[in-house]
Amino acid sequence: MRILFDASALDRPAVADDAVEDARLPESAPVHYRLALPCDALRILGGHDAVLAGRLRSDPASGRLVGEGPGGRIVEDAEIVVLQGFVPAERVLRARRAGQVVVCDVTDTPEVPETSMYYPLVEAMRPAVLAMYHAADALTVSSAYLERYFAASRACPPVHLVRNAVALERWGPGEPIRTRPTIGWCGTLLERADDLAVLRPWLGAFVERHDLHVVHVGDGAMGVPGWVRTPPSFAEAAHVDPGRVERRAVRAFADYLVTRPWHGIDVQLVPLTDHHYSRGKSCLKGLESAAQGIPFVASPHEEYRWLGCGHLAGSDLAHQPAAAWIAALERTLDPAERRTMVERARARVASEDISVRWRDWERTYATILRERRGAR
Repeated sequence: MRILFDASALDRPAVADDAVEDARLPESAPVHYRLALPCDALRILGGHDAVLAGRLRSDPASGRLVGEGPGGRIVEDAEIVVLQGFVPAERVLRARRAGQVVVCDVTDTPEVPETSMYYPLVEAMRPAVLAMYHAADALTVSSAYLERYFAASRACPPVHLVRNAVALERWGPGEPIRTRPTIGWCGTLLERADDLAVLRPWLGAFVERHDLHVVHVGDGAMGVPGWVRTPPSFAEAAHVDPGRVERRAVRAFADYLVTRPWHGIDVQLVPLTDHHYSRGKSCLKGLESAAQGIPFVASPHEEYRWLGCGHLAGSDLAHQPAAAWIAALERTLDPAERRTMVERARARVASEDISVRWRDWERTYATILRERRGAR
C-alpha cells in the first residue's frame, strides 16, 4: 500500500535537508502515536510505501492530496491519506473523487469541557470538523468509546478501532523501586482542570499524612499563537501544600521523549472526570507509565480496565469516591506491591509494542481500501 500520513496541521514541517524518515522527533503526542509510529513500522516492518508529510496541498487539476515528506520528497500517488489535523471537507471529497481513500484519525470527541482553554476554539470549529469526518471514507479511533460515539451518527463513515501502541525501546529501563514513593501527575490544568476535582478532596491530606511529595509534569503557559494562557499551579488546584510539589514545565513531545520528565516519579495518578471528553480518552498515560516501569492508580475508565494493569479507584467514572482512591494509592506505598505492579505492567505492555501492533494498522487500512474498491 502507498500511505501518506499528514502531520502538517499538527507538527512543524520537516526541514528540506532531512535525509531519513526519522530525522526529527514529532512535536506532538498525536503525531508520534497515531502517525509517526505506524508510518515507520508499516514502512520498515511491512514493506509498505508509507510517508509522514510535513506539508499537504491539493493538486489544483486533479484534486488529489499531495504531501511533502522528509528530504523534500513529493508524494502525489498515495492510495490512502491519513489525516489528523483539519482539512476542509470539500478538499477531502475532491481527493476521494480523484480516487484516493481518505481516513480521518480521531483521538478525542469533538466536544470538550467548558473549563478547557480550547473550548471556544473547539466549539467554533466543530461543524467544520464534523463535516470533514463525514466526508471521509473511514475513521480510525483510539478508544472503544470513540468507536461507539461516532458509529452512533448515521452521517459518519465506517469507524475502526485501532488503539495506541508504544515503542518500548525509546523509553529505556525503569528506575529502582524506592522505599518512600513520590507521586506524579502529568497534564496541564488548561486542558484537564476538571480532573483535579477527583483529587482535590483528599490528596493534600494524604501526602501530609504519609509525608510524601508530588511532581507535576506540565506546569506553565500553553496554547496556540494568539491564544496562550497561564493556569493556576497544581498545588493550588489540587489543594496540596506548595512546598510538597515540584513543578516541571510543559514541553513538546520531542522534548518529552528526550528529557524524561517523569524521572523520579514512583506512582502516577491518572484521574478522569465523567464527561464525553474523558470517556473518549485512550489509556495512553497508563501505557507510558508501564513503558517506564512506573506503577499507576487510575480512574475506573473503560480503557484502563481493558489495559488491565495498575490499580483502579472505584467502579466507573461516575463512582470513584475519595475512599476508593485512598485505598488504591495506599496499596502502592508498599515497595513490594509496586515491584509486582511493575512486573505485571511490563508483561502486559509488551503486547502493545509497535513491533507487534503495526499489523493492526495494516489490516485496518487494507480493509478500508478493499471496501472502497468494492463500492466503486
